[in-house]
Amino acid sequence: MNVVMSWHAMRQRESRLHYSFLACRTVTLHLSPTFTGHFATKQNKGKAMNDYSQLEKRLNYTFTNKQLIIEALTHKSNKKPYNNERLEFLGDAVLDLIVGEYLFAKFPSSNEGILSKIRASLVNESGFTLLARELDLGGYIYLSMAEENNNGRDKPSLLSNAFEAIIGAVYLEAGLDTAKDISIKLLEECHPKIDLKSLSKDYKQPFKS
Repeated sequence: MNVVMSWHAMRQRESRLHYSFLACRTVTLHLSPTFTGHFATKQNKGKAMNDYSQLEKRLNYTFTNKQLIIEALTHKSNKKPYNNERLEFLGDAVLDLIVGEYLFAKFPSSNEGILSKIRASLVNESGFTLLARELDLGGYIYLSMAEENNNGRDKPSLLSNAFEAIIGAVYLEAGLDTAKDISIKLLEECHPKIDLKSLSKDYKQPFKS
């Protein structure tokens, strides 16, 4: 009887030691700087993942309908039932109007040809990519892992499309005036001087007047 009890006691002691060892390894794993640093790097690779509050601060606009900003930031590679392509389509049209009206008021003496050239130098992939980078927009986009690994956050096409989608989303929720305020503020921050000569230097595309 004593032998049997002694054997059970030994097994229980071994079991306790085993769990203690595992507990120690778990604590070490959680406290290891190497592990936590690696985890943090993975988590912070994109600022997206629901942390778009800083983007809203930069826009100086807070979305009431959070699904709108999520959709605007969702690339089609993310394989959700929604993506930002429809908002991109809308934002493109809104930005064309906003920039056209802005130039019409800013250059009252310029003819249609000059205004069209200036607008064309602003309303394009390069122009919107510049504005997107001013917002650090690439850090907030929802991407697939494959697109992430393919440097998708820095692709001009993705950045330009996401910017158009954001403006489309703002327009849907808050109207043209708010979308205009955001767009023009960014435009003037990125282009301290807006005229045909300076813009042709910015984009290295000489224009003929």
